[in-house]
Amino acid sequence: MIALCKRLPKEITDYLLDIDDPETLKFFTERRLRPLTLIADDDEKINRFNEMKELICPVS
Repeated sequence: MIALCKRLPKEITDYLLDIDDPETLKFFTERRLRPLTLIADDDEKINRFNEMKELICPVS
């Protein structure tokens, strides 16, 4: 898990560290986050992560 976090942009890891809701934190499993580490561009990683966030917190 630590290696995974080292491959994610700081914006993503900061967001994950700031989550207070256990159910929300459970959503972001290693299985869901690992594909982000295969993306070369950090901006694209952040865009994909934001798409994941919309799955749990859809914008009205």
